[in-house]
Amino acid sequence: MYIAIIGDIKESRKLGESRNAVQEQLNSLLEDINERYKEDIQSYFLITLGDEFQGLLKVPDHVLDIIEYIELNMYPVRIRFGIGIGKIDTGFIRVEALGADGTAYYNAREMVDELKIAERSNKTTCSYIKLKSCAEFGDSDLINAGLHGLCFIEQLWTDKQREVIHKLRLGMTVEEIEQSVSVVRSSIYRRIQNSGYYDYKEIHDAITKTLDKEWRKNLE
Repeated sequence: MYIAIIGDIKESRKLGESRNAVQEQLNSLLEDINERYKEDIQSYFLITLGDEFQGLLKVPDHVLDIIEYIELNMYPVRIRFGIGIGKIDTGFIRVEALGADGTAYYNAREMVDELKIAERSNKTTCSYIKLKSCAEFGDSDLINAGLHGLCFIEQLWTDKQREVIHKLRLGMTVEEIEQSVSVVRSSIYRRIQNSGYYDYKEIHDAITKTLDKEWRKNLE
């Protein structure tokens, strides 16, 4: 089994003259991810259709970390993410995933399409991440409920809260953040508390543990 991630920039046509700059920023970010998470990657992340990108993972350890890293660094540009778990039927090219085929990619593509349909039909959903797994992996409904919760909390963050949380997710301590943003420590703690960050982290970690548990079960 493998994990395919397909990302698609929302409302890319509305970016206007900044569209090229956004694509350049995304390309640089994907190169960073390919190096940062190289031990997890089967086929490198790369832009495939101008406003879309994809990559293939061989382990589930950092699925959400990768998506979160892209989301935080690309903000305020919004991206929808489809995650697909399944098989790959073609050979691998480490440098690029173009031409790869299999249920992992089909599932990820289906999730991107479902997110688009939900947005067009004005459903009251704030989710921009959705997962579909192969039948052997188990039911993905609970995972998607958790992903919905993550998206709901993240979209309520103010810019000041997001700045602090971004640094936290990069591994910085509150003391280091205090020095970097020139804000007193008590204000930083308030931003963290009021953002729902601890709930966000708990959901994030629970989803990661569930993915790992199901993954190991299928390897037995």
